Amino acid sequence: MGESVKKEGSSSRLVSLDAFRGFAVLAMVFFNYISDMKGLPSWTQHAPSDLDAFTPVDLIFPGFLFAAGLAIPLSLGRRRREGAPWTTTLFHILFRSAGLLVLGIFFANQEHYSAKLTGLGEATYQMLFLVLVVLAWLAVPAGASPRVRLLVRWIKGGSLFFLLCLLVAFRADPGSGHTAWLDFGYWDILGFIGWAYLGCSILYLVCRGNPAALMGLPGFMIAMYIGDRHGQLGWFPHFEGFDLGLLFGSAPAMMMAGVIAGERMRAGPRKGSAFFLLAFGLGLLAAGLLIRPLHGISKDHGTDAYSLVSSGIMSLLFLAFYLVMDVVRWRRWAGWLVVVGSNALLAYIMPDLLGNLTSLAGLDLSPFWDRGGWVGVLNMAVDTGIVVIVTVVMTRLKVVVRI
Repeated sequence: MGESVKKEGSSSRLVSLDAFRGFAVLAMVFFNYISDMKGLPSWTQHAPSDLDAFTPVDLIFPGFLFAAGLAIPLSLGRRRREGAPWTTTLFHILFRSAGLLVLGIFFANQEHYSAKLTGLGEATYQMLFLVLVVLAWLAVPAGASPRVRLLVRWIKGGSLFFLLCLLVAFRADPGSGHTAWLDFGYWDILGFIGWAYLGCSILYLVCRGNPAALMGLPGFMIAMYIGDRHGQLGWFPHFEGFDLGLLFGSAPAMMMAGVIAGERMRAGPRKGSAFFLLAFGLGLLAAGLLIRPLHGISKDHGTDAYSLVSSGIMSLLFLAFYLVMDVVRWRRWAGWLVVVGSNALLAYIMPDLLGNLTSLAGLDLSPFWDRGGWVGVLNMAVDTGIVVIVTVVMTRLKVVVRI
């Protein structure tokens, strides 16, 4: 998270990727703020799981996956071109995936936290955890001296140790119906991204970035979802919280669509990239609508049609960002969006950081949430603006969090 594609043999950044990623993060922040708020139209909430439909909110998760996929050709493609040993690259993939899984499990379990059994107040525990996350994945500033680099490495290592200590100390409320420790039955959005990143990155390495091989992988993943949905993968070991069809089927298919687009943007001529994104997006949309009668479109069930249709929409949305920011080069309006996208993980955890900090200070940034309606929406828009401002300021101060 937090890397942007560069044209091979060129120093120009693909600014649209950072802007697209920043847009996805801020959409998530805002719609999370207004989740379950009363007095709002149904399209501002997730579609019911039993309904064959989706809302704009249901497209935020695919946006995260597509953006993460777009960055894979940059990170792993560069390592491949530089001749990095495959063992080193594999460790890099495993470490990043583990970090995302840890964060996903933390966010999935925080509502079951027991202050009494753990021995720390909820806001204190979560604040400590998130600060340690920032320090553990703090990016080394460019041009830093060897002494500063060594200091940052020690800070990162120590923070990881204390982060693990906090995870071990975690205790859940026994009345919640969950296990006494961490419940691995749900992974939250970052956990799903971690599993998808693991699968897509390894497949990208195996295929050596070959475009023809990559194009076939979303179809294979969709087939895995269908096979698992219809009980044809019973031979594969199944564990609680390990939904094979979702974790390695429909969800990574959305990320792999981003990988295909990212590889095309990295390696291909700029002139044909827009047409590719248009044709690719329309093709995915058509495929999703054709397969829709099989299982319908459902985010909660991660259906095949949902995966294909949302991937098509993300390709077309990214095309719009690409045309505006990298073809027309109209960028000044979105400088703040690019900064947020370049520090996406910090922006993602910022609402929780600010929420726990203000709770400890006895402040309330959301006094109108309970009123709902457009008054509540305006309050949450202001809170989203605060997230943007704090993220931009911290980025300018070189506090960049990157797994």
